[in-house]
Amino acid sequence: FSINRGEILGLIGPNGAGKTTTFNLISGFYPLTSGKLFVDEREVTGAKPAEIARLGITRTFQHGSLMRGMSVRDNILVGAIGSLSKSSARERQARVEETAALLGLSAHLDEMAGTLPHGLQRLVSIAIGFATRPRLLCLDEPLTGLNQTEVVRTLDVFARIRQEFGCSILLVEH
Repeated sequence: FSINRGEILGLIGPNGAGKTTTFNLISGFYPLTSGKLFVDEREVTGAKPAEIARLGITRTFQHGSLMRGMSVRDNILVGAIGSLSKSSARERQARVEETAALLGLSAHLDEMAGTLPHGLQRLVSIAIGFATRPRLLCLDEPLTGLNQTEVVRTLDVFARIRQEFGCSILLVEH
């Protein structure tokens, strides 16, 4: 399959269908045993996860990607550092604040991520991934456990990420 720039694509199926395995193949966590992986026109089959991340592909994990014992600010900073390693601390903090604002996390920047309600923890996981400003953001079941209000708010965030940044989103859900 292919994903176009700015597209939101859902990958759905029952448990055991291979959704998370697909993410692991795309992100380089698992090696391909057949087929090929391309980013734009460039073949990246066999590339390491760090190489794929540098090409602008970021993924979150099914059970959260946050560091519970760190502040929301520091969690988002971890995501930003990889793409801003040669920038100043001021530029990195600006990225953190912009990302937090986009995801509605500004009021929680100095709170410990592990103390937040489940819905906000899911947003922190997304913020960590999006702080890299990826071309493709792969989200593994980001809506699991959210109430209807949180689902609507999170879907609005996805629309803004696509509209404002041209980011493609591959979304795995049941």
